[in-house]
Amino acid sequence: MQPPQSSADTGPHTNLPCNLGPEHVPDLYRTLLSALDTANSTAREKAEGALRRFETVPCFLDALAVIIQAPEADIRREARLLAVLCINNVVRRHWRNNNTRNGSQNPRVGGTRLETHVQERFGGSGGRETNNSTSHSPHAVYLREQQLEARTVSDEEKKRTRTFLIYHMCERDDVVAKNLAHVLAKVVRADWPRQWPDFFQQLLSLHPFHGSGAISKNNNFHQQDDLQTLRVIQTLYRVIKELAGKGLLADKAAFQSMARSLFPVVHRELWLPRLHRLVAFLEQGDYGEHVLRRARVVKTLSKTLCYLSVQHAGVLERDSLESFFFHAYSAFGPLLTAEKGLLAPFATASSPAATLPAPLSDLLIALAKITKNLSYTVSETQQRSPSSLSSATLSLFLHLFFEHVCSTASCPSEPVLAALVWDPGLESCSRKFYLNACAFLGNCLSCPDYQSGEHHVMLSLPPTKDLMDLFRTFPFLFSIQLVVPRTKEACGWPPISSPRSVSCS
Repeated sequence: MQPPQSSADTGPHTNLPCNLGPEHVPDLYRTLLSALDTANSTAREKAEGALRRFETVPCFLDALAVIIQAPEADIRREARLLAVLCINNVVRRHWRNNNTRNGSQNPRVGGTRLETHVQERFGGSGGRETNNSTSHSPHAVYLREQQLEARTVSDEEKKRTRTFLIYHMCERDDVVAKNLAHVLAKVVRADWPRQWPDFFQQLLSLHPFHGSGAISKNNNFHQQDDLQTLRVIQTLYRVIKELAGKGLLADKAAFQSMARSLFPVVHRELWLPRLHRLVAFLEQGDYGEHVLRRARVVKTLSKTLCYLSVQHAGVLERDSLESFFFHAYSAFGPLLTAEKGLLAPFATASSPAATLPAPLSDLLIALAKITKNLSYTVSETQQRSPSSLSSATLSLFLHLFFEHVCSTASCPSEPVLAALVWDPGLESCSRKFYLNACAFLGNCLSCPDYQSGEHHVMLSLPPTKDLMDLFRTFPFLFSIQLVVPRTKEACGWPPISSPRSVSCS
């Protein structure tokens, strides 16, 4: 099979097969290579056009899956990446379009309405030519192209593609795996929960300790996650992030129901045991490469829990949420101590004498992102659903954040901090943590739910000089007066408002 030719050569789609089979895979691979040929612009443009038209051919996704799963020694890495991009394009353009499913045409784009649109655009008979000499006229070409654009992926091919995406979890190439996770997230956004109701059960079943509790009882802290487990965690984060962005009421209700059952699983079986292992290494002063890998996994899981809890804290089980916040509180100390330990030699320097090695720099950034994500989760949950946190939990974080916000002077200056690491985002992460901590303090002091009842203890702290100085240091965070002026006057607090936390994304 030769790649389909452009309409300028022999007319559009004249060489398109009815469907693609195993015998077409070598030619499809050569087409991918031609689309990557930067030296020959003509061949590249023709190959790109061929791939664009292949999107409407049945079994195109199956052929691309064969190329992606082929041994790495036989397939160029760039071609595998391009194959993933082609799958993404098909999902984006043809996954949810049901205009011509099973041969029936939707009047919106097919049949009379499309022909009327073509006739209005080009004139003539709307593409109903019977003479072969007019089969390549502009309106006929446009009509055929629009009909092909309206085609959708069949239900059988969708099912095979979903199976490939969810079970191809041992991809060794990180970039290919990241893009496959992105494609799978788009598919889940379109199909869950109606066409793919058991997606989360399928995904978590690939985790080797799912449902057994073995990972939390395993005392071997040197055990590393295998590749499949890492891919499951990365994919879960991508999917949760994608679903959290859906705005329809029905979609939000489905997400809340899923979050209620999924949050305890992610917390207990995925996040907590890895957090314990990371903290154990940090407390031992171990900052090796294996600790960096663990920190990155914990960072991904922390963001996943953030998406599951922040907007839906009110529907989560109180015990599960309290357990998560308690373990997050317990981890803040070792995480912040490790960050300060890495930066301690430079705390008083006006200019850096040396640069942190790349592994330590990356570890510092990963730890800073974990503390930023956890502080955002705590602050936003408290602001959106004040009653979801108990008085004991609020007291823990109030004292924790107050202590660390008031000790910002021990951090290096911003120019030194930026020069110490490869990624300038560390300064941003560190600042966002302190802003989130300040936001939590402001929320606690301004929320009317805490002015009486079981939470009155939150306002029993004396207005110390450090706390007063804190409010003066961050005046831009506080602009709305307290709802209960009597309490403010009695306690001596300055005017404060409910500030906004800094997002974890």
